[in-house]
Amino acid sequence: MGISLHIERPHETIPGITVGELGGSLYDLVKLITSVLNETGQILVQSGYANLGLFVAEALQQGGKVNSKAAIEVILERVK
Repeated sequence: MGISLHIERPHETIPGITVGELGGSLYDLVKLITSVLNETGQILVQSGYANLGLFVAEALQQGGKVNSKAAIEVILERVK
């Protein structure tokens, strides 16, 4: 995502040393997004899809490439 997930602070007892730790204003958001993506991947694999692209490609074929609304309906029906 190109954002820093670390907070740097001076070491408590050693002058001149900086300690980095996970955190920051976007850390919780990144954890949530990562969780959703991992869960989505697990569901796709359990459903027989190697990746999200194959799932979407199949939905586009079934929904008709010209009618994107139909493809979205197929995707939403399968996600339920």
